[in-house]
Amino acid sequence: YNYISKINIKNFAFLTVWLIIITIFINNVCISINNIDIPQHNKNIIEYIKNNTNENDKIAVIGFIDELYYLSNRESVSKYTYILSNEAFSAENQMKIINEYFDDIIKQKPKIIIEDLTTIENEVSLYISLEDYEQLKDEYYILDEDLIKLKIYIRR
Repeated sequence: YNYISKINIKNFAFLTVWLIIITIFINNVCISINNIDIPQHNKNIIEYIKNNTNENDKIAVIGFIDELYYLSNRESVSKYTYILSNEAFSAENQMKIINEYFDDIIKQKPKIIIEDLTTIENEVSLYISLEDYEQLKDEYYILDEDLIKLKIYIRR
């Protein structure tokens, strides 16, 4: 009884109210995250991939749009599924990853190549020459869809 009587009721009530507010906020955030829908733009691209490839075809998505692989049930042409554009790696490692990724694209010639133009301009072109890649596209691919920030190439 003595211990309980020494607890300041005002502080306890203040702490309880804040814990309730934080719990409600976290709960709402979790519900919102679970209800996020795929943007229509990506739904259309996923349908395009499904309609123009078989499940065993490999694709390349240059950028950071991994959901295209997962939701279309297609595999990446490389062990890398994306190219980060936030300097998460040192310049040396970023260059190594980008080189390997584009080497895999050139060697394996995926059925579809989806380019995020922002990634190409801001990340890829800073680290490697795209000459061989552009030559591959000219020789083996046709531009099938030219969206606002994305281009979709399909192998001939």
